[in-house]
Amino acid sequence: MIGQASKQMRRANFSFFFFAAVLLVLMVVALLDRAGVPSQFYVWEIKIDLKPILFFGLCYFFAKKYSVQIGRINSQVWKWSWKVNLLAFFSPVFLCGTVILAGLISKGIVYQGVDNAATFLLGILIDIPAFFFFSATTLLLEEIVFRGYVFHYISSERSFIAAVLLTSALWGLLFYVNFFDVRQLSFSSIAGGFIYLVSIGFVCSSLFYYSRSIWSSYSFRVGLATFLIPLLCGKLDDANSFFVSGLSPFSNSGIILSSLNFIFAACIFKASKPQIKPQFSV
Repeated sequence: MIGQASKQMRRANFSFFFFAAVLLVLMVVALLDRAGVPSQFYVWEIKIDLKPILFFGLCYFFAKKYSVQIGRINSQVWKWSWKVNLLAFFSPVFLCGTVILAGLISKGIVYQGVDNAATFLLGILIDIPAFFFFSATTLLLEEIVFRGYVFHYISSERSFIAAVLLTSALWGLLFYVNFFDVRQLSFSSIAGGFIYLVSIGFVCSSLFYYSRSIWSSYSFRVGLATFLIPLLCGKLDDANSFFVSGLSPFSNSGIILSSLNFIFAACIFKASKPQIKPQFSV
């Protein structure tokens, strides 16, 4: 009984530590920025983000201290399905296309067009391998840490909904833009932006749960980065996009796209086979 209670306490401590680690990383990054040290920088053309690196370092240290095995990342990295990854990569096109269609019907979105559309689209397609390669130190690292470790651990102790909500909220909190400068934003924009990030987290966790691989969630993230801005931008954004949203619900991070992300995540989860929960050594 004492041993079991000790295990539960350590696991509870580790779950609480995720939140504390996020806050600590945000404070460290804020201090670095004030000191003139960037938290994001480029090595050649490869972007390096210190936030997931610092967060992973804290998690690794805490796991080693309490001898907690968070999951086997090897099986998650080497498992690959072309069908699942293609679906994940191109799904942002269909999600955004649904928003555009609804916006055109309700006149919340107008067609803007781009110069040399054929060349523009060809350039996007040619750049797809580069998106995958150059985002490995940012998007892929985030998926390894938050889906491969954090979600994998929390889902072993809680229900899927609780695990995906906690993981997505932690990820959204860590990567929310202007976290320490929210006074310049309205409550609706803060809430909408955070809900959008949480909805992305739901899709990524559902894809990870379905495929047992981080590559599907990574492919979805790359698909977002590749297609979303070229397809749709806000009225005040200076972007080369085919369509422009005049109303915030129809923007590329608005409540309509967020709702579609939640629905898409629910469909993926419903299609998933029950997983065997990982074993932990404490």
